[in-house]
Amino acid sequence: MFNACHIVYLRCGGSDTRYMKFITDIFGMGSGKCAKQISSKFRLISVDYVLRGEGRSGSMNTLTIFNKLKNFPGGKNIFTFLVCQRLPYFLSILPKVLELESGRSVVQMKERRSVHNHLRTVHAIALCNLCELSMAMTIEATIPGNLRYIPVGMQVSYKKKAKGVLQAFSEVKASEFQAGNDLDIHVDVFDEAKVNVMSAVICLNIKEK
Repeated sequence: MFNACHIVYLRCGGSDTRYMKFITDIFGMGSGKCAKQISSKFRLISVDYVLRGEGRSGSMNTLTIFNKLKNFPGGKNIFTFLVCQRLPYFLSILPKVLELESGRSVVQMKERRSVHNHLRTVHAIALCNLCELSMAMTIEATIPGNLRYIPVGMQVSYKKKAKGVLQAFSEVKASEFQAGNDLDIHVDVFDEAKVNVMSAVICLNIKEK
């Protein structure tokens, strides 16, 4: 099975020089955040620091990596793959992070048989996964470096049958993060016709690191 670094290598046309330049530019080889290893066929990069809190206050945080990758061919797919290596459960819905900025994210999934319910529409729990990933991306791109979060509750409303390509939107303001408080993140899921098929409110407990 190909991993994210294999995909990057192929996107660079199999050129070692272009690949290593790309890796240096994207992952910051001098930052000490990732360890370079040499294999007989591919050069591999450890990406466990993606979505780790200690990276937020430095140059290699989640948003920085997304911004560096998003304009590269297949970059958003590679970024999402890296996220799912850190959070493998989300691979069950084969998501794609479409947009990420401070205070906002858009995450997409597509209907397929493996996420169907008995009605042959997208299962409610798959939609919950989509909402949770959108929330996580928004929080990771926004939360101050001295704070951390943990989900403590989730309320959902299923409004329409979910089919086709689905996108989850979530937003938050940096000023809303206060240590010791709970924070509600609202997530809405829309289908290709812009119909709101599901809404969720995910409650987070915000604490000092």
